[in-house]
Amino acid sequence: MDGPGGTLQRRQKARKLVDGLSIRERQILAFLLEGHSNKSMANSLDLSPRTVEDYRLNAMKKLGVNAMSAAIRIGLEAGLDGSGGAASASTSFSSVELS
Repeated sequence: MDGPGGTLQRRQKARKLVDGLSIRERQILAFLLEGHSNKSMANSLDLSPRTVEDYRLNAMKKLGVNAMSAAIRIGLEAGLDGSGGAASASTSFSSVELS
């Protein structure tokens, strides 16, 4: 098991990885934490499902993971709560509006 230091290191690493995502990729990750499908995200963001899939795949590549569950774990460790909130202003999605 990880001690308190190991947990802190994982969270810091996760935050650094999430900070490396574009705003749109972070939005997609937040939607994934809420359990949205590509189609649902596409409707909410006024994008095509294929575009959402591209953003999702790019985010996974930047996070260094092959499974969606691993991307979600990183998002949770980074402090994203799936409701648009985040651990820091740099990862907040609640007021992000993209054209």
